[in-house]
This record gives sequence, structure tokens and C-alpha cells, in this order.
Amino acid sequence: MDVLSVGLMVADIIINPVDASIFEKDSARIDTIKFTSGGDALNVAINLAKLGIKTNICGMVGNDTSGKFLVNEANRWGVDTSGVIISDEYSTSTSVVLSESNGARHFAYYGKSNDSFTYKMISDANIKNSKIIFIGSSMALAGIDGNGLTVLFKKAKSYNIKTAMDATWDANGLWLEKIKDALPYTDVFFPSYDEAVQITGTRSLQAMRELFSAYRLKQFGVKLGSKGCYVTDFDHEYFIPPFGCPCVVDTTGAGDAFMSGYLVGLLKNWDIYESAVFACAVANFCIRMMGATTSNINFNEIIYFIGNQVQDKKFNLEKQVSYLK
Repeated sequence: MDVLSVGLMVADIIINPVDASIFEKDSARIDTIKFTSGGDALNVAINLAKLGIKTNICGMVGNDTSGKFLVNEANRWGVDTSGVIISDEYSTSTSVVLSESNGARHFAYYGKSNDSFTYKMISDANIKNSKIIFIGSSMALAGIDGNGLTVLFKKAKSYNIKTAMDATWDANGLWLEKIKDALPYTDVFFPSYDEAVQITGTRSLQAMRELFSAYRLKQFGVKLGSKGCYVTDFDHEYFIPPFGCPCVVDTTGAGDAFMSGYLVGLLKNWDIYESAVFACAVANFCIRMMGATTSNINFNEIIYFIGNQVQDKKFNLEKQVSYLK
């Protein structure tokens, strides 16, 4: 197995388009309502599978229709779901996603099954058989954040397995406290800008870089949304602008799509610039359709897209194309 994706598995109900006036009405007609898979860990697992990466998902769903749907969706794309725990106590975590016409979205979230998933539920076999362990939505994993995350990543490093994590908004306001002990065992940490500001207490990318350098991270990056991303390995650093998008339909899952692309680069031992460019391209495809994993991306298609659009000579397209041979 190439990647073990650990964390949130969510049934998404996406409603589009809406605006603030919906809360002033008794009833409102909408154009689209879509029931789809979601949750950072599941989104990344499905995207990786579409990109040709062998992926395992570890998380928890309820013993209900939504849970069966999520497992079936993962299996449909070839994701190994043997590490998914089925709960008879809690129903499947669910998000109602209110999507505005400009692509911005707002979530109403129920998450008891995700909250009940702990690091002790991840088998040693699933850990040992992976090349990378990815944590989706650190800060929102009640059974993993803190000591659990540290134990899991420390164990991974003892097996010489690479570790990577994303973050999400910390409803408890603890931020750095939840992850600081795990950071020395983390190869890649790539939060969004707003999350990075809360974690570090600074709005400066350079100050963020200095803070995380002290934790001996191998690679650190910040997702900048419509402005692209920043990435550093503490010897080199790059700002990478986004690719142009013909039509932004829905930004749900864009950050997860980005992480999927970046993990491909990490797995293939690309440098940070190449990995981040590929990640930006995967995110670009995500926002063209409604739903976190609706876009039918594949590795060759992303490489072709990059080849047509990237003019920066620092990006070695020939190195990436060689992986197709």
C-alpha cells in the first residue's frame, strides 16, 4: 500500500446556490442538491486512487445507509476500506454544505462517529504496509489529536514511513497545543493560511517558516486558496500561483485535492516545487465541478494539463513525464 489516509469520513449534502437570504425565508428554491462522499481523509483517499496511487482509508462510519454509501464510494475507486470501523452506536458523520454562487461554502456538521475514532483502532499491519501516513483534519480528530497523533507518527517513523498532515479549524481554540508534540515526527505539514495564522499567531509566512523550522519539519507549506500556495523545505522556498480556472463551480474539497496531488509528489520523491505545482493542478480540476471528489482526475491528464500551461523553467516537466514511461 502506498498511502494510509486517516481521519474524517463524512456524507456531504451539498446545496447550491444559496446566500444569506435563505435564513430569512420559510422556503427557498435551489438549483442543485447533491449527496456525495466527503471528509478530508476520504476525499484524499479517493483522489489518490483516481491518480493511480494504492490507498487505504482508516476512519469510522455508522452502521447506516450513509456509512454504506461512503464505504461503497471508496471501494468503487479501488480504495482499501479494511481499516474502516463500523459503529453501531453513532450514525455516520454528515455535513450540510451551503454553497454560494461564487463557490464559497459553509458547513453544518455532525461528527460523533469521527470523534469516536481513535489511533488505537489503526492496526499495526495497516501502518507497516504503508509508505506514507496522512492525517486529514488534524485539530478536528478528538480521538487522535494530541498524544494519539504523537504515538502514531512516532511509530510510523520507527518503521521509516513518511508522515504528512493537513489541518482544519480548531473549534476548541487549542491549535498548536494539539499537534506540537507530533511535529518532530512529521515530514510534511500543509495547513491553510487562516489555520496557519491561528496556529502560529502571526500573519507572516516567513515567521511561520521560522516557527516550524524549530520543530524539525522536513517540508512546510501554506495553502493560499485563490492565490496559490507557499512551500519550503527550509533550504528553498517558493510561492506558486494558481492555474487559471475556466469556471469555479464549487470549492468544497479543493484543499483535499491539493493534498492528494502533493502526496503524489512526496511518494514519487519529486522536489517541493514539482509537488506543489502538481498539487495546484489537481486542486484546479476539483473546483470545476460540484462535490469534493466529483472530478474524474487521472495522473496523465494532470501531467498533460501542466505541460500545456506551465512556462516556469524551474518546473522540470521532463522529470514528471518520465514517470509515465
